[in-house]
Amino acid sequence: MQHFFTRFSLGYIQKIVLLVFCILVGVKVQAQNLITNGNFSSGNTGFTSEYTYTTEAKSNTGDYSKGLGPEGRYTVGTEPFYYHKDFCKLSDISGSTPSGGNMLIGNGYNGSSKKLWTQTVALQANTNYKLTFYAISLAGANTLLFGLYGNCTRLGQDIDVGNTCAWTLYTMTFNSGVLTSLELSLRNISVNASGNDIAVDDIILVKDNPVTNYATISDDFVWQGYTTDWTNADNWGSCTVPTCSDDVVIPTGLTNYPVLASNTTGAVKSITIQSGATVTLNSGSELQVCGNLLNSGTISASSTAIITLMGTTNQAISGSSSTSPYVNLKINKNSGYVIPSNTIYIAKNLNLTKGIITTNGYEMYVLNGTTSAITNFSSASYVDGNLRRAIGSSANRVTNPSFTSALTTGWTSTGSTS
Repeated sequence: MQHFFTRFSLGYIQKIVLLVFCILVGVKVQAQNLITNGNFSSGNTGFTSEYTYTTEAKSNTGDYSKGLGPEGRYTVGTEPFYYHKDFCKLSDISGSTPSGGNMLIGNGYNGSSKKLWTQTVALQANTNYKLTFYAISLAGANTLLFGLYGNCTRLGQDIDVGNTCAWTLYTMTFNSGVLTSLELSLRNISVNASGNDIAVDDIILVKDNPVTNYATISDDFVWQGYTTDWTNADNWGSCTVPTCSDDVVIPTGLTNYPVLASNTTGAVKSITIQSGATVTLNSGSELQVCGNLLNSGTISASSTAIITLMGTTNQAISGSSSTSPYVNLKINKNSGYVIPSNTIYIAKNLNLTKGIITTNGYEMYVLNGTTSAITNFSSASYVDGNLRRAIGSSANRVTNPSFTSALTTGWTSTGSTS
């Protein structure tokens, strides 16, 4: 009897071990969620927020200073209606997120863009990832607008689920590039006080199989085109707008291209404008370029806008034509040369404040026929090479130009000189 029991027990145990092994193997091959407390079952832990945390319930007398009444507050709970009388009562709505239970609930901040949820995760370089989560608009207004960010890059579709009071599944895919860690965050883009209220649940980040259409996260300044505002950092896919230290790319294939507003200064190191892309410079604006100006697209500039080349090393310039000239070009360099890679056409004014243009066998061609078309030239600021300037009617003819010997090199008249 004891022998039978022993054999039976061993066989039973063997089956249990085999079953446990199969379960463990199955778990092992499943994708691991890299997000800590993504279903918020552990409460207000595993993430940080720039919003103010509260556990206070709503007022039953209409006092919006309680609970989630004030903008910029958040909580972790199971029922949004418990914290704000205008929020959806999810217990009355069929359907829920897969995990049920707790969710992140926020009243969108109305002063600026702030992070509702932030978590830094470890990644493998050059690896594809998929991020999914559920979101719901809580206040029944079509003004919800939040964004998901990887470091400072907006990823995928913005969270704008409208006034449905129903959960929507969002999916974003990206490639880590050179990054081995990434700060993921949910931030309000809209600053509307009314209706910009959200709940989020079941945030999952896993490695994904290689497919197409993966966004690449980097710290490069590549124009994203959410709006046309040059000064909006979101448009640059970075935490800030570019400066004289930052190379930028304006890519082809977008709807919204950068506009430098009137009387505003923008700065870049090198700027590459791809074919079909456009940069617009409004009246009184100035684009300061401290590196190369490589233009295969279009720079549409007001008659009072200026492009200033002001680097301390050699700077290449390309891309203008007789039908699409640069309007006003200013040279203000302490060292190095400006070197064109094709004939550079200038519609209105070439301002040689400081520095030397070496034409490299091409021409600097000023299309303006007035006497103020070329200004501030001197023995230290001139064109070394081919400079051509249109000569207008007799009222505007050049009669005795006082150019330096260097400036006169390759000078060509293209108009009436009699």
